[in-house]
Amino acid sequence: MNDRFSLCIAALLFLSCISCAPRITETQCRQGDWYEIGRRDGALGKPITAFDRYADACFEYEVKPDRKAYFEGRDAGLEAYCTYQNGLEQGKLGRVYRHVCPADLEPDYLAGYRRGKEIKAITRKLQKLERRQRSIDHQIKEKERKLIASKLSDRERRALRYDLKQLDIEYREIAWKIKELEGQL
Repeated sequence: MNDRFSLCIAALLFLSCISCAPRITETQCRQGDWYEIGRRDGALGKPITAFDRYADACFEYEVKPDRKAYFEGRDAGLEAYCTYQNGLEQGKLGRVYRHVCPADLEPDYLAGYRRGKEIKAITRKLQKLERRQRSIDHQIKEKERKLIASKLSDRERRALRYDLKQLDIEYREIAWKIKELEGQL
């Protein structure tokens, strides 16, 4: 069991390292549009270290990437990435902010990012409450079915009615919380 676990961890680490490495061919190193590569990386919010990885990969082919063109493109890409709207989307998706935005663009991006994180948290709470509400609804239906269909003693009927009242109270409280959370969206 331990050997399998260790093997799985090693495989995951290896795969994560491979996924970090730039996927660039010799042709891309030699003929690459470094401005466009930088623009794409900036638009994806990749960290500044991406260029170093390209340089390391291209070093194998004795090619030196165009640093100036890459960073001009990256700056242009960051203009598209570092917006309120994109920050909002990244926050809602739960992505980690890698502090790539320039100082003049970062406040708008972070405002959107924080709001996106809030929306994600609210959405999670809503989903949890809605699941609980469905569960209560199912329990209510089951207890009502028992109350109608079964031959029960008075004590059993009282217990079922009490349970139904408690479930109804919880259902209403959840409905109120859901409405309150929806108002925050």
